[in-house]
Amino acid sequence: MNIPSRAFCVFVCIFFCFFVCLSHALDTLRPGESLHRYDTLVSDNGVFELGFFYSSTKSVQGYLGIWLKNDKKRRPLWVSNRNAPLLDSSAVLNINSDGDLSISDLTYVPFVVNYGAHAETNNTSATILDSGNLILMEGGKTFWQSFDYLTDTFLPGMKLGMVNMTNHQLENMFLLSWKSACDPTDGVLGLSMDKYNTQLNVWRDGGPEKQIGYWDGHVFRFLFKTRSDNYNFSYVLNSKERYLTFHNKESDTYSWFALASDGKIQEFHDGRTGDFGCESFGVW
Repeated sequence: MNIPSRAFCVFVCIFFCFFVCLSHALDTLRPGESLHRYDTLVSDNGVFELGFFYSSTKSVQGYLGIWLKNDKKRRPLWVSNRNAPLLDSSAVLNINSDGDLSISDLTYVPFVVNYGAHAETNNTSATILDSGNLILMEGGKTFWQSFDYLTDTFLPGMKLGMVNMTNHQLENMFLLSWKSACDPTDGVLGLSMDKYNTQLNVWRDGGPEKQIGYWDGHVFRFLFKTRSDNYNFSYVLNSKERYLTFHNKESDTYSWFALASDGKIQEFHDGRTGDFGCESFGVW
């Protein structure tokens, strides 16, 4: 092999290794790295994407969210700082000196994403998974995850009911609607299991509840007909936890539910192909 050919091969190998490392890092944020307004993290198999989005209001209000990568509209399925919006377009996400995942801009005190479970060292990393779960790891162990902090959307693998969280606290998991279709601030509508954790109810803040489903001891049943049958619901009951969860039966079809700001239950499907379908069921 002549010298130019050898040099070319070395260059190709270095480039390939760099590309592999760079590609591998696309789903993870590490100390010393920053995610800016137009940057995103993409899960390993390209299913979910994490980044900043801005509400369609007159004032600039920015949020950190997660959406399906193939969704051209980037409809957020999880929002971090829903009640603490960024007030300008200089959004930055990084791991701060304490090891916490932090959102900041030029006008606002930094918002710690992993509230309730702070890092013990600064040797942490944040990864977006193909499930849509954002996890923070320290020393190879997950100490915080977004699935412990629900917003308005019920994704496969999430839990509704009394749940033992990553930080070993027992919490009641429920959905809370957006304030409006374009404002992710906490709304007045909620979806949760009842106090016996067998019925699924929608409720208004300080108002009545309406049952939309129940666990009959063997299977979970909705009181309305879902468009898809792509759901495998499970009811977990033990000495520490009592919750409802589900997974999709078919791996090539992705289906989930959301609580809309008008009180409707929305059923989404076929997200992984980019062909989104949505069926709404009125509750009130």
